[in-house]
Amino acid sequence: MKGSLTSDTTASEIDAATAAEGRYQALPLKTVIWGEGSRFRIGEELDRLRKPRALLITTKSLEAEGGLLRGLIGALQHRFCGLAQTVPAHVPLTSVLAIAELARRSDIDVLVAFGGGSVIDAAKAVSHVLSNEQDHAPLVGAVPTTLSGAEFSHFFGMTEKDGEETFKRSFAEISATPALVVLDPAVTAATPEALWLSSGIKALDHAIEGLLCSPTPQITDTLALAGIQRMVRALSSPEWRAVPVRLEAQLAAWSCYFAAANVQFGLSHRIGHVLGGSFGVPHSLTSCITLAPVMEAFAAIDPERLNTIAAALAPADSYAGHGSTDPWEAALRLRELVIRLRLPTRLQDIGFAQSTTLKIAALVAERYPAAAERLGPGWRQELPRLIEAMY
Repeated sequence: MKGSLTSDTTASEIDAATAAEGRYQALPLKTVIWGEGSRFRIGEELDRLRKPRALLITTKSLEAEGGLLRGLIGALQHRFCGLAQTVPAHVPLTSVLAIAELARRSDIDVLVAFGGGSVIDAAKAVSHVLSNEQDHAPLVGAVPTTLSGAEFSHFFGMTEKDGEETFKRSFAEISATPALVVLDPAVTAATPEALWLSSGIKALDHAIEGLLCSPTPQITDTLALAGIQRMVRALSSPEWRAVPVRLEAQLAAWSCYFAAANVQFGLSHRIGHVLGGSFGVPHSLTSCITLAPVMEAFAAIDPERLNTIAAALAPADSYAGHGSTDPWEAALRLRELVIRLRLPTRLQDIGFAQSTTLKIAALVAERYPAAAERLGPGWRQELPRLIEAMY
């Protein structure tokens, strides 16, 4: 099987693929609650965690919207101890340090992130900063408004300055994993359409690169494949704005990123980190541009896994997608989905000049050589060609 699961895989083949040897690392995510209105149960969940003093972290846009934020503050009741709403995209270190200072003054024991991936990353970063000063850093809770999946992982990034250069530093801190996640589709009502849909592509990127980059089959591979199928259905649905379909997308994002500690990031994510950290591209949009070309680059390197991914990406009404397929079909189906969602697929769509591709390739090679080396012995020549294909 060469470490791949397909729609035709038998139970005995799954056992053979996953049971020979392996290692699964669990994260300290204690509770996930979901359903419309589940945000109103956040207070009782914090009581179960014995964390009665909460600092709420959000964005200016959600503060301006007003109603959703007021509802969450009301649900926290006496546990609400303060609000931080200055979290720009890509989590600047300066913002993290400012929120950490507010947390110190407020004497809180839980950071509740209300927003998308940047807000949740900021909460994790603040917890990490405070953990270096205190015996017990505040826990993190998350009420996500996008499909980025940041709430399920211990990974986060902070944007820093090195002279005139801006870059994003990545961290993996087990203790910063959110302990509580609240998946309430009603709070996504204010999420801009392009952000919601593009964050769904980011969720697919988690699952696809998790499948492609793992050196051996994982016990959670079937969950990742199911997450891909569920996400494609949810994003493609003509009723994608409806609350039940949004909840389906939230649960699909969880399935796509169920075992974050066992996922290795590949080139799509690493190129995205450069595009976001050094060029300011919204993080959710990066996968719309990077993922399909990376999948094409790996079609010849790992055709069996790409066959499997292609089947999972097939539209729900496409019978042909449920059998064996050409590995290059995976990238084609992903790109067609992005186009159907009216999202950008190329760097030129978001204002990049063609001359920038060489700088992007150089930054990826400098910061993430391990990911680039998976292109093969000639990766230093292949990487610029790959970035050029994204233009």
